[in-house]
Amino acid sequence: GGALMVSAILPIAYSKEFASIFVRDPVTLQNVTIAFAVLGFVVLDFSINAVMTASRALIVDSVPLKQQNFAFVWASRMSGFGNMLGYFTGFANLVSAFQGIADRHPVLFGSQLKILCAICNACLVASLGLTVSSVRDLPAPPPTVAELPSAGGGPRRATVAALRQCLGPLVVIFRALRRLPAPLQNICNVQFFGWLGWFPFLFYASSWVGSRVPVPADGEGDRTTAAARAGALALLLNSALSLAATVAIPDALVRFAGPHSPAQKRILAGAPKWTRRLLTVPGVWAASLLLFAGLLVSTAARPGLVGATIVVVLVGVPWGVTQWVPFSLVAEYVAFHASSGDTDASAGSDHGRPGDYIPVRPDDDDLDLDDPLDTVVNGAASTGGGLAVGSAPEPP
Repeated sequence: GGALMVSAILPIAYSKEFASIFVRDPVTLQNVTIAFAVLGFVVLDFSINAVMTASRALIVDSVPLKQQNFAFVWASRMSGFGNMLGYFTGFANLVSAFQGIADRHPVLFGSQLKILCAICNACLVASLGLTVSSVRDLPAPPPTVAELPSAGGGPRRATVAALRQCLGPLVVIFRALRRLPAPLQNICNVQFFGWLGWFPFLFYASSWVGSRVPVPADGEGDRTTAAARAGALALLLNSALSLAATVAIPDALVRFAGPHSPAQKRILAGAPKWTRRLLTVPGVWAASLLLFAGLLVSTAARPGLVGATIVVVLVGVPWGVTQWVPFSLVAEYVAFHASSGDTDASAGSDHGRPGDYIPVRPDDDDLDLDDPLDTVVNGAASTGGGLAVGSAPEPP
């Protein structure tokens, strides 16, 4: 995935240079340049998904059960910091910052996009190299006798065996969709419909903010630059608020919803049930999605530049929650059943359903993590202020 990302960023930054190798006609050159850029973005999109999926799988495989949510929270914070740094880098004038390098090597670093892509590739190689060299993943199980290729049968059987190996993961995914436990199925359903709203926002947020920039009196060229910078500024503020949300919300949940917290007893005493549910991880997730839906609906009012920027910035709160809550719930569920040896986890068991995930304090030492019943009913402590499985607390 990392190699694909590096190779996909190159045709994005140097699409015109790549196109000039094959064509010379100016009209055809423009079309081929666009084709190279589009191809780079498509490959980049797929490779990013591969890297992100592998990174989250490493957390599930390598991090102990008590630290699963803690790890996902920190992964979300680091991702938010990276987004903020990336948007700031895109917003800054890199050509002026690296004027000497751009003058000496105009082909490699002669534009804002080329310098930005070079910085991205350097950060990507460094971060992935550090992860690969420092993390030890679980070894893959050996293939069964049925999965081993047959010694005979000629090239036809060998071709069938190769196709079976290539399509095997897709078959596994298709079967898993029909056999998911009810808690995981509910999380996937929410994610599916939630991302129907996230994809348009991620694709068109900057363009929408830029379209609100007024047309200057001295020509359209200045408006194009101003629109691009306005969109980048809105996304920069969005990433900053998202990072703040990933820092503040988990700590607030631990502070106000811990099962042995004095603050919980004061706040939840006599409070309605929906308040107690709101102080859980799924409750925060639901509230963030409702906020996201409200912000999307507000765009129908056609706000101006300031209003559009405020809408994009406020979306940073639900985006920060979306970056860690669903993956944390799935990892907690899978890791808990794997550690407890629950064979019903793949048959729709409701133990540790996502609706029962609450934050707990790391000093809840009276819980027996080796007892699945105690863990599900009372909650599993999480190291460093993490989150865990448990029942929604009742007021005293």
